[in-house]
Amino acid sequence: MNSIRRGCFELDVLPQWDSSQDEECLTLTRSDEGAFQLSAFVKREGVVGLAEIRSFYQKENPKAELVPATAGEFSGYMVSFEDGEAKWSKYWIAAENVLVLATYNGPTGAYLREMPDVYAMLSTLRRVPA
Repeated sequence: MNSIRRGCFELDVLPQWDSSQDEECLTLTRSDEGAFQLSAFVKREGVVGLAEIRSFYQKENPKAELVPATAGEFSGYMVSFEDGEAKWSKYWIAAENVLVLATYNGPTGAYLREMPDVYAMLSTLRRVPA
């Protein structure tokens, strides 16, 4: 596995996945059907708490059922849903003062093939001190 750092976090990327970065996020792809994207925000003072994550998400999606989630050194919530022909998994996970937003989306076939890899890569997510 290859390790990729993006600002305040890093994770191990499986060999069959390609990566690109822009101002907004890190994008990982294994096919031209699905995409796994990660971005991060740093809280200037204090830690990002679970109640804060829940409040942040539920302002935009008050009826969503958040599920507790852990990804490497990070913990928070996730939600999975379908939107038309696309399946989505979204994570709001934090470690200390870093909040990572991680999203995978793709058609059902790609989702079923690629999500095991996404879970494996998320399990290696680490906070990088500034």
